[in-house]
Parts: sequence; structure tokens; C-alpha cells
Amino acid sequence: MNKIKVLVKGVPIQMWVIAIGVFVNIVFFSLLWPVNAIYFHSVLHKSMTVTGMVLFVYSLAGFFGNSIGGMLYDRFGANKILLVNTLISIVVIVSFIIWQHNFWIYSGLITVFGFLSYVPFPVFNALVTRAWPKGGRKGYNLIYVIFNVGTAIGTAVGGLLAHWSFLVIFIALAIGNLIFFFIALFIFRSYFPSSNTGTRDKRDGQKLATNTAIHWGPIVTVLIGYGIAWCIYVQWMTIVPVYMQFIRLNTSTYSMLWTINGLAVVFFQPCINWFVKRFPSLTLQLVGGIPLFGLSFFCLMFSHSYFVFVLGMLLLTFGELLVWPAVPTILSASTPSDKHGFIQGTVGSFAALGRMIGPLIGGWLYDTLPILIVLAVLTFSAVLPFILFMLHHLRQRASHVDNSIAVRG
Repeated sequence: MNKIKVLVKGVPIQMWVIAIGVFVNIVFFSLLWPVNAIYFHSVLHKSMTVTGMVLFVYSLAGFFGNSIGGMLYDRFGANKILLVNTLISIVVIVSFIIWQHNFWIYSGLITVFGFLSYVPFPVFNALVTRAWPKGGRKGYNLIYVIFNVGTAIGTAVGGLLAHWSFLVIFIALAIGNLIFFFIALFIFRSYFPSSNTGTRDKRDGQKLATNTAIHWGPIVTVLIGYGIAWCIYVQWMTIVPVYMQFIRLNTSTYSMLWTINGLAVVFFQPCINWFVKRFPSLTLQLVGGIPLFGLSFFCLMFSHSYFVFVLGMLLLTFGELLVWPAVPTILSASTPSDKHGFIQGTVGSFAALGRMIGPLIGGWLYDTLPILIVLAVLTFSAVLPFILFMLHHLRQRASHVDNSIAVRG
């Protein structure tokens, strides 16, 4: 119980409204994520090369979904975007059912779905600042935890449903989006009656004086480091499973690593809270978290024991708990109120870019170099984002910008 109290203490009700929206949205959207490749390869009988190309385009669509979703939020607010996006998603999912055996039409639909599935996330992130202005990284950390729990549940259920029928997955997706539509229609509109945070506050009709200038230098530094961090992170989804098969560790043991990841995200929260209280500077949290990404691969170099894979996953998880919530918090603090959606969409886009490029780089490394050298390269690759985050930290200190979040109780 103490762990849960640490996580939820003092959280405004508006944050829980956002958390409910994130949870419902991600649980149902992630039903399809783990079985996309299986569907194209086993049901539509396409080669893995063709499957990979389609999924690359799917991820690319997500990249644009993040960016455009954030810009639409700045222009129209959350309610309109969430409602319209969900309605279009329902139409696309119903089309899945109708044209599920037509490769070309289904490929086009899955690309549209990839775009739509990423639109809500910059909206949710942009709402965090409005719902909990003094929450700092705690607000983004809550959304991050809910996102991971929802993803773990959705991907697990999606895998089970795929053994039964892909049609059931499509129906569940449609039902889930319908549920989210009513959440957005009634609950979000109640707690966020005017969710546009741009230059005009529709709640009272008064214009707000906002400084619309964005200082791109520090923002780009953090974003590039963030994208590289994602390139490193996704190697646990690209290289590690293939390497585990090579040393004769079965697929179920690899899946268990992500179960451990999901559990660690929740149960590491007291440790993270202690660390954040001791080192409240967000940039120091980035600098302290990113080396753990490299260490997660370093420990794999010395043993084939499953224990070292568990240890590596725990190091990776602690690192991501420090890095992932800190990035949107830092950028939100340095962004004008009428640009929150755009910047949060850009954060998501750089994450999507890392997830796209990472597997390509990882696959080339694995096919070209001995595995020990590959693991060494991945270990030292964490130096790149470390340098970028350190540059940002030093720049912040030099300009006397206090980017610390005081965490109390």
C-alpha cells in the first residue's frame, strides 16, 4: 500500500481523467501492435520483407500523427480532436473487418490507423500541464506509468485473441474506440470544458499574453538526444530477441522480460521518487538515466545466463523511468502555453523516429558484426545522448535557468 500512496498522493482529479483516457486508449490500440506482423505474414501470406516495409510505413504514419496531433491541439483544443479522431478510427476499424483479406486495401487502412493511433498522445501530454501546473515530472510520470500498464495489458490480450481470431481483435478495437468516444464526449468535456491552451482562454473569453517565441537551441539538443535514446532502447526489441534465440533461450523467456519491465515500472516508483527528491534537476535525471541504457547491453557481454538478461532489463527500466518522463517535462517548462501541443507532438515524433531508425541500424549491425562487438557498440552508443544531455545541463547552469522541480512529500 505504501508504494501506491507514493505514486498517487496529491494528484488532482483532472490528472486521473487524463489517466483514464490514456489507459482506455492505449489498451485497445495496443491490441493490434503485437500481431501486426503475424497478420501480414501468416494470414495475408506476405514475406517478412514486405511485412517490414508495411510496418515501416505504419510507423512513419505514427510519426506524422504525433506532429499533426500536437498542432491540431494548439489550434482546436483537445475535445474536438479526440472526438473526431475517434470517430474516424471507428470507421477505419470497421473497414478492417470488411477488407481484412485484401492486402492493398488493408495496408492502406493500417497506415491510416497508424496515423490516427498516435494523434491523441500529444494531446494527453499537453493537457498534463493544464491539469497539474505545479506537478512537474510527477504528472508526466503518472501518464508514463499508466501508458506502460495499459500497453502491457493490451499487448498480452491481443496476443491471446490472435490465437482465437483476428476478427475478434477488430471488433474489440471498435468497441474500445466507442468507449473512448463517450469518455471524451462526457468526462473530458466536463473537466476540460475549454481545452485549447492557445492565445485565447475560451473559458472567460479573455486574451492571454503569451510569449510565442520558442528557443530552439536547447529544445533541439534534448530532442536529438531523446531520439538517439529511443534508437538504443528499441534494440531490446530488435537484437536481443534474435540473440536469445541464437543462444537457445526460448521465446517465452524473452516475453517474460517485458512482463518484468511492466512490473518494474510500477514497483520501482518509490526508488524513482527517492532519486528525484535527492537530485531534483531534470537535466541531471537525464544525465543519470541514459548510462543505464548502455549498461543494460554491457552486462550481456559476459554471460549467456538468463539472469543477466533480467539484470539488463532492470537496468534499462530504471533508466527509462528517469529519462522518458523528464524529456516532456523539460520541454513543457520551456515552451509558451500556445505551443504545448506542437512541442509535445514533436517529442512523440522524435520517439517514433527513433523507433523507426533503430531497427534498421540494429539489423545491419547484427548481420554485419560479431555479437560481442554489436553489444559493445550499443554500450558505447549511450555516450552520444549523454553528451547532448550534459551540454543541455551545462547550458542551463550557465544561463542560471533553474530547471529543477521541487518534490514535496
